[in-house]
Amino acid sequence: MRLNWGSKKSEENLREKISDAIRKLELHRREVETLRHRLEERRVKLFDIIVSSVQKQERERASVYANEHVEVKKIIRVLVTCELALTQVILRLESIRDIGDAMTEMGHAFKVIKGVGTVLNGLSADVMNVQEDIQN
Repeated sequence: MRLNWGSKKSEENLREKISDAIRKLELHRREVETLRHRLEERRVKLFDIIVSSVQKQERERASVYANEHVEVKKIIRVLVTCELALTQVILRLESIRDIGDAMTEMGHAFKVIKGVGTVLNGLSADVMNVQEDIQN
């Protein structure tokens, strides 16, 4: 199954390039996901330190950790957005690749249908000749 956008070699190259791009983007998406998980763990640790500091009435220490907690949460939101954007691009490329494959298969099917149409046209001419022979 190949994309039907030119010669067979360019079809294979295009499909390979799309598949390669999908693999690379998926690798980057997983790296972003891993980083997000690490920051989530850091955020939880920071929160625990904040709670502990508040309980010990260490307000300044709690404030410093709370500020860092807020910044880590902002970065996590950016990473989530980045991860979703990468996922969206991957899904779109997979759709393009699959639609290209479907178009190739449909092209083959249309060639067969066209061939059947040609046979039927020839058959209808033969039927007309038989009908004329019967009438004469």
